[in-house]
Amino acid sequence: MADLDEGLLGALLELGVDALDLGGVFLRLEHGADHAAQIAHQRFHVVAQGRAAAGRQFEREWLVRQVEAVDVDPVAARDAVVARAEAAAGDASPLSPLVEAVRGYDRDLLEALVSERLGRMGLRRFAEEVVLPLAAQIGDLWSLGKLPIASEHLASEVVVHALKGAIREAPGEGPLLLAAGLPGERHEWGLLSTLAAAQSDGWQVHYLGTDLPLDEVIQAAWTLRPAAVALSASDPDLVQRNLSALNRFVPRLPPG
Repeated sequence: MADLDEGLLGALLELGVDALDLGGVFLRLEHGADHAAQIAHQRFHVVAQGRAAAGRQFEREWLVRQVEAVDVDPVAARDAVVARAEAAAGDASPLSPLVEAVRGYDRDLLEALVSERLGRMGLRRFAEEVVLPLAAQIGDLWSLGKLPIASEHLASEVVVHALKGAIREAPGEGPLLLAAGLPGERHEWGLLSTLAAAQSDGWQVHYLGTDLPLDEVIQAAWTLRPAAVALSASDPDLVQRNLSALNRFVPRLPPG
């Protein structure tokens, strides 16, 4: 499988490219039903997944299908990514102060900026208008070599801590939603943002964490008796690897 830079992938999709030839390997770029809304979330988590894989470049196995080749201008595609990343990081961008704090390893400033926006916007708006766009921008900058891994780790630690704290402080009084990441899943930005929206809609959220064995989720469900259980994975391959266990998961949950 040929390696395909995630930022380049985003640019190719935005340019309307459906397929390309990478050294004789023909790839088809998949468009989801809600691609425009999901590309930022998808891009960040794929970048994070690839970085975690023992330093190897991530692979596009779950995003591609073998098809005939088409001509594509990689320079134009790369320029589109650079332009998007630079525009998002410009002085006029509301995210610019956060990105600059991340770039400068300024944890105190980043925590202050995150706290101010969370307090002013409320949890749901903060998740939708700050967390997810910031994740996309960090993914672009990292894939272009404009942001080191240490800076991305700092951003993750601060943002995830803020989201978890806000969810704990206002757990809600509605039906209980039990949530966890599938075994092997270590990414939280997207899941926590989704839980923030669920809590805003009245759900009482109980988050167990990432990379949790399904047996542990079932045990927690029998103890807490939630109205619903949510499992998260950022990579469809991860779902595929857990498919057999997932098929046995629902029948083992408590009734109700």
